[in-house]
Amino acid sequence: EHPWLGINGVDITSEVAQLMDLSEPKGILVQQVVNDSPAQKAGILGGTVPTELPRQGTSILLGGDLIIQADDRTIRNLDDLLLHVEEKKKVGDTLQLTILRNGQIERVDVVIGQRAAPTIVTRG
Repeated sequence: EHPWLGINGVDITSEVAQLMDLSEPKGILVQQVVNDSPAQKAGILGGTVPTELPRQGTSILLGGDLIIQADDRTIRNLDDLLLHVEEKKKVGDTLQLTILRNGQIERVDVVIGQRAAPTIVTRG
C-alpha cells in the first residue's frame, strides 16, 4: 500500500513567489486535484488562472491552495511533502496540512488514501 493525496502541484520558485506576493519561495502551489481523491474530499483547491512564467518558459495555474506545512513541518517543495507522506504516514492516517488560501492561513485534515496500481496497457 502506498499513501496517496491526489494532488498535482508545483514548487514555489522565486518567480512564482513574486507573482503571488510571497515573502519567500517555499511551499507547493496546488495545480490540480484528482477527482474523488483524499485531497478533494478534504476540500483542497487546485488552480484556475493560467499564468505564463517567462523566465521559466512554462505556464502554471494560479489561484490554488498553497501548502506550506504538513503536520507542523515546513514544506519547502514537493519532495518535502512526498517524503513526509511516504516516511511518516500510512493509508488511513490523517495528515494535517497548513495552507494559504485567499491570503488566509487554514488547516485542513486529509485522510490518506491508497494509490491505485497503475493500469497496464498491452498492445495486441
